[in-house]
Amino acid sequence: MQKEILSKYKQRLMNINAKNSTLCRSRIVKRKAFDLFRLKNFNEDILDSILLSLIKDNDVELSMTGNVTNIKLSKVDKEYINNNLIKLLDREVIKSEISYEDIQKIKDDENSELAKKAKKLLEKDFISDEIKKISVLSKDLETLNTEIDLKERETGLYELYTGFPIIVGKLADGTKVRAPLFLFPSKIYKKEGEWKYVNLNKEKIYINKVFLTAYRESYGKKLADIVEEYEEVDEFFNSTEKISSIELFIEKCKQWGGNNGVEIKTDYFNNEISSYEPYKIENYKKYNSGELYLTNNIILGQYSISSNSLFKDMERIISEDEIAENIKNLLLFDTTEYDGDGESNYEKTDVKIKENESFFITELDYSQEKAVKMSEKDDNLVIFGPPGTGKSQVIANIVSDNLAKGKRVLVVSEKRTALDVIYKRLEKYGLSDKLAFVHDTKTDRKMIMEKVNLNYQNALNSTEIKEMKDTIDSISKTIDKDVDSLDLLKEELGRKQTKNVTLYELYTNSSLNNPVHEDINSQFSSYDIYDYKELNGLIDRLTSVVENIKYDSKNNIVSGRHDFSEIKSLEEKKIISILENLNSELSNNNIEQLKEKFNSGLNKIDIEKIWISNHKNLEKIYINLEEIRKYIQEYKSTFLLSPKRKKLKEEINKYFDSKKMSDNEILVNKLLKSKDENTRLFNIAVDDSIPMNEKIEIFSSSNLMSQNEKEELKEIVLKIEDIDKKKEELYKYFQKHTVDMIIYENEVANISSLIKVLKGEFSSIRNFDIEKKTFKNEELNILNHFIENYDENYFKKLRNTYYLNWIDEIESDKNEILNLPNKYETLKTGISDRISDKKKKVPEYINMELNNRVSSTFEYNRLGQEIRYNKIISESKKQRKKKSLREFLSSFNDEILTLIPCWLVTPELASEILPYEKDLFDILIFDEASQILIERTIPSIYRAKKVVVAGDDKQLKPSSIGKKKVDEENDDEYEDEYEDEYEENIDDDGLALEVESLLDLAKQRYPSTLLSYHYRSKHSELINFSNHAFYGGNLIVSPSKYMEDGKPIEVIKVENGQWDGGVNKEEIKAVFELVKNILLTRKNNESIGIVTFNGKQQESIRDYFSEKSESDIEFREIYEKEKLRYDSGEDQSLFIKNIENVQGDERDIIIFSIAYSKDIKTGRVANRFGMLNQDGGENRLNVAISRAKIKMYIIQSIEAEQLNIENTKNIGPKLFKQYLQYSRSISNGDKEESTSILNYLNIEKKGIDNEDIFDSPFEEEVCEKLRNKNYEVHTQIGDSGYRIDLAIYDVTTSSYILGIECDGAMYHSSISARERDIFRQNFLESRGWIIHRIWSRKWWENQDKEIEKIEEKISNIMSNNKYSETPKIFEDTQN
Repeated sequence: MQKEILSKYKQRLMNINAKNSTLCRSRIVKRKAFDLFRLKNFNEDILDSILLSLIKDNDVELSMTGNVTNIKLSKVDKEYINNNLIKLLDREVIKSEISYEDIQKIKDDENSELAKKAKKLLEKDFISDEIKKISVLSKDLETLNTEIDLKERETGLYELYTGFPIIVGKLADGTKVRAPLFLFPSKIYKKEGEWKYVNLNKEKIYINKVFLTAYRESYGKKLADIVEEYEEVDEFFNSTEKISSIELFIEKCKQWGGNNGVEIKTDYFNNEISSYEPYKIENYKKYNSGELYLTNNIILGQYSISSNSLFKDMERIISEDEIAENIKNLLLFDTTEYDGDGESNYEKTDVKIKENESFFITELDYSQEKAVKMSEKDDNLVIFGPPGTGKSQVIANIVSDNLAKGKRVLVVSEKRTALDVIYKRLEKYGLSDKLAFVHDTKTDRKMIMEKVNLNYQNALNSTEIKEMKDTIDSISKTIDKDVDSLDLLKEELGRKQTKNVTLYELYTNSSLNNPVHEDINSQFSSYDIYDYKELNGLIDRLTSVVENIKYDSKNNIVSGRHDFSEIKSLEEKKIISILENLNSELSNNNIEQLKEKFNSGLNKIDIEKIWISNHKNLEKIYINLEEIRKYIQEYKSTFLLSPKRKKLKEEINKYFDSKKMSDNEILVNKLLKSKDENTRLFNIAVDDSIPMNEKIEIFSSSNLMSQNEKEELKEIVLKIEDIDKKKEELYKYFQKHTVDMIIYENEVANISSLIKVLKGEFSSIRNFDIEKKTFKNEELNILNHFIENYDENYFKKLRNTYYLNWIDEIESDKNEILNLPNKYETLKTGISDRISDKKKKVPEYINMELNNRVSSTFEYNRLGQEIRYNKIISESKKQRKKKSLREFLSSFNDEILTLIPCWLVTPELASEILPYEKDLFDILIFDEASQILIERTIPSIYRAKKVVVAGDDKQLKPSSIGKKKVDEENDDEYEDEYEDEYEENIDDDGLALEVESLLDLAKQRYPSTLLSYHYRSKHSELINFSNHAFYGGNLIVSPSKYMEDGKPIEVIKVENGQWDGGVNKEEIKAVFELVKNILLTRKNNESIGIVTFNGKQQESIRDYFSEKSESDIEFREIYEKEKLRYDSGEDQSLFIKNIENVQGDERDIIIFSIAYSKDIKTGRVANRFGMLNQDGGENRLNVAISRAKIKMYIIQSIEAEQLNIENTKNIGPKLFKQYLQYSRSISNGDKEESTSILNYLNIEKKGIDNEDIFDSPFEEEVCEKLRNKNYEVHTQIGDSGYRIDLAIYDVTTSSYILGIECDGAMYHSSISARERDIFRQNFLESRGWIIHRIWSRKWWENQDKEIEKIEEKISNIMSNNKYSETPKIFEDTQN
């Protein structure tokens, strides 16, 4: 299975089928080739001149078209006009300039003055025709040359060759062939108005490698060892004689096949070069399989022959006994698959950056640093780099980090521009001597040799590195120490303390200025039974019963109840029933009235009066009974004759009728005995503990009441007993005082009120009692406090009480840490300065380190002369018989890779020049990996120990880069001249063959990380749609500082635009007018790019611009200059590209011509979306809409609603329609609509316009105080991954003066201080923001002081006018 897959990769490398134009070019496509036979119409000798230039290997400049300004009529044409004047009088030029009558006169006299005038008009007309023909020719040459230049700019490959002669027919397996035998590198260019042709004689001449490979594969036989590239023509044929004539060369060509085992017939070979006519299927039917013929055609065209080295490497890999381990890891041969789902699974864990282990040379944000460190840690890695996130910068720092550690690095990309950007990054920081950037093996050989010599000399003179190393180590340790301090502060603020709460939570939810519950505060230890979560849980519980605490209010009739929580429905009804019966019974007589009746009944029986009623003066005696008794006792004990005795007797006689003292004494004793009984009965009557029925019986037995009285009292007793029973029942449910209150105090009203409450609110009361039971015994204090003291501020005061006490407890031993906010600015500035200082020293350190590594490998002879590198240096200085770069590296690879440890090449060049050796490099980095076919990466992977794959899976796939697939529903868009460009090359034999790009496969095999900070777009509106539609909102985009800075996206609606076979002419005119206006009026020299949806619109715009530049001198001067523009060594030229080849480019202004409109033939907008409707076609849209740095113009002829997307099979057209709606809303300033569209993309958006949103009460308090100071404050500014908590807005300048960051959610969501405290603020400041930070503790400590700091900062900003400064862009950002 392993070798089967690799074998299929090998076949795909050569693409040996009739769709490979290097093997079979059935017709001329003007963007790809030019039939040189066409030149013969203008210059009879030009073809011979070209062939002789090729044969003799000279670089004579040949004129192809002549200058249209110098066109003169030939003698032959003049004679033709003279001889055929009468016949030529029918030409339009004669009819328009000469009257019918005069034409008749000319016919009568061909020598008249009128005839002379006619001849002059015809001569001018003939010249005009000639100019038109040359113009067509020139236009076609320019189209071809532009395509070649574009390919060279993008890939570094210059693929213009003259092909001669042509082989046509079929291979043994029936594969169609129409291919050059030999390929001569050529160049064309326009000079002084005419096109020139030059043979690049310093380049090698090639046999068509693709043809040879196809021949071998088809016939299944080994050919003789055919050398495939030569310095001179003679070497082709191994000829001893000098080939100097066309005839001899053609003869040798005819013989070549037979001499090399390739059967090519010459039956169809004409002596004269002929036109390259289009071939269709029927043209090939005349050839049998295995029949090949040589034909006399000569083609100038784009031919790709570079895959041959890759092909040979793949053959070697397949031939080995064991597949290399790193190739297995990618293709999953007998290995465990990485746990990914094929989507962009980014590892979101934080990586600890140790400064003393890092050697960065440019500014990096945290996601970039993380990617660099993960590339060191992991065996293999995928780095997802969405547009504008600094992927090239990351790669440059991976290179520097590895070079500093003595590692060898290989960087590979299909695109020369990508490699060029990385090289320039490293060159800028002084590392170019250690880099080999090769895009042309011959021209770059000199550069490599110079670097070999230079690095050798530097190594000979290398200096001690210890001092530099110690300096960098010292800086690194200080950085790490200070970063650890910031981490410690964040950790302390965010760490769960003893109460399971962070200090941040306490600071932001409390204030020294807010009130507390003094009674709780004074006895806090008895209330301190909760942690943070429990306290808030308690408050939640209390909050849930706030409405029910009335049931425990002292004034509430049910406050004296017992626990109702266990009472069921039947028992509830019983209680109410008791109360209702009681209410009924007491409605006439209440309990007190009944008791009074009973007592009245007893009171009727006056015991004493009944007894004494028969005795005279008895009542008087009874009243003074004790006194009388005393007198009698004294009388009896007093001496008989005593005067006192007499006196006592007189006192006694006052009460008695009888004078006999003994009778009186008897009466007194009887009365005393009767009084005791009366007292007993009286006590019984008033004793409530004695049942009433018993009292009745006692009194009845004493004959003190009648039978009627007895029955009456018994009836009263029955009523009172019934009430008492009900009272006892109620005691089960209510406290005694409550029951007594409702019975004895205003009974009926109380009972009615209670019945009403219970009937309406029994369930609420029961639920309240159930909730109260959840409170533990130790919680009852707080519960009772809550019930007794609740008001609307109760919970705020409760929290503040607890939080302030907890803060005191926690802070008691953390003064040093919590003092760090006072040092924050100093620490942060110090870290940034030291990082910057270290970056300046790292390149010097790397150069010194690598020089020392070279010198450590020196070998010396006994004379002290270095000998190991002697041969290398000698070879590098040769002027003649020099080794090729490939041979040079093959002979001295270890030494050269020690001298130059980093190589930047395309996949082809990696195989072509680098030795075929396993693990030759320590690390291999693929850039723009979404555009590299897997098979083209295998040879490079073989040469490396670990692989880093960088790219964006939301952008174009390899099949989109010059290998478009046919869109069957849209094939009328791609007419014949486009057909041979499209191919299908996806197999379905397993994942490794199902996916096309290296990135698509690697993301399912390797761990990955995302570069998350977006730098390209000045305005977030430019990237928001892409971010939300394609990246899940994961990109961090700086909010725009300026709210009224023009329209980031502007829609220009073109009237009367029509779709004409892929071209919209009205839009082309609009594009031209817009570009011309920008070029003539721009203020900041903005760069411009034009993007189209298809190749035809692209070409038509290019042609229109060329035509206009011919007639518009003002435009031509600036346009020609703009096409060649380079700024600081980087290509900033005005480009015109379609979405297939614009990936990797960026410009200040992007103009996007949509072209879709009503069809010129049908008058309706066709449901035709081409490649956009293919699987993954939406990535093309993503590429197109993410190129602009400052502004995007959308040129369109229809509204989004005119697009019919209902039946489209893929998401591309749907997103396209949404993007048109989004761009229109931005252009119209309709933020609500644009937000709605982004929301529709399932993106969480926080806030529209200036809706207040806060992450914490802390932020809300800051905002409120600032607004009280009359500042306009906006909250949560931004919506793409990064929001600024608060911002002060200045209406007069339509910009934000100051951004305010609180140590809130954004701060605490990041583990790393490098990201949190250094890079985020640097990122915002690089986008023009001025940032002020407020610490939660400082705010908690003194709010007014923090507000004063902000006011002072605003004052300084306004006085210095800093808010209007143009922002510096974060250093060296790149796609």
